[in-house]
Amino acid sequence: MLFLHHHHIVDLYCWVDNQIVSTPKPLGGRPCLLNDSELITILIWNTMKTLKFTSQLCQQILQGAKTSTWRLFDDKDLQETDLLTLLNKETLEPIGTATITKLYVKTLGTLEEADWEGHERFTSEEEMYATYRQYYGDQVTKDTEVKIISFQFKPLLSDVDGKKVSFIETATVKNG
Repeated sequence: MLFLHHHHIVDLYCWVDNQIVSTPKPLGGRPCLLNDSELITILIWNTMKTLKFTSQLCQQILQGAKTSTWRLFDDKDLQETDLLTLLNKETLEPIGTATITKLYVKTLGTLEEADWEGHERFTSEEEMYATYRQYYGDQVTKDTEVKIISFQFKPLLSDVDGKKVSFIETATVKNG
């Protein structure tokens, strides 16, 4: 069973229609709060792809040190311009959203210095392979394809109730 949580709401649109013809109000009952206007609220639910990161990598992303990730055996069909939710792998809590700004594919054995920009370093090639084998299994070799993904990160904000909300630039309010 799927559950909807507050971090699934990625946008909120409200329209107030003040062009509605005024009708006489019945006596008694609940008062109208919008005074002859009708409010329509639409919640846009998260259908974004998600990427999970260890707590340590989440901290690097939040500090702006990590701006790229490498993904092997991509089952999400990640593409340039995709909007993503970034999650802490241990808690599954979102840390923010990201937009893929650049994406290309190489093999692990052909990585060059430019491919490391915005990515955490390993002390050796053996450590790199051991890390990715831990994530993806023993099939990781120098011939394994890797998607090198650069992203622009937007952290979560906290509202007055302490609940996390995401800053989405496209949120709008329309009047009339």
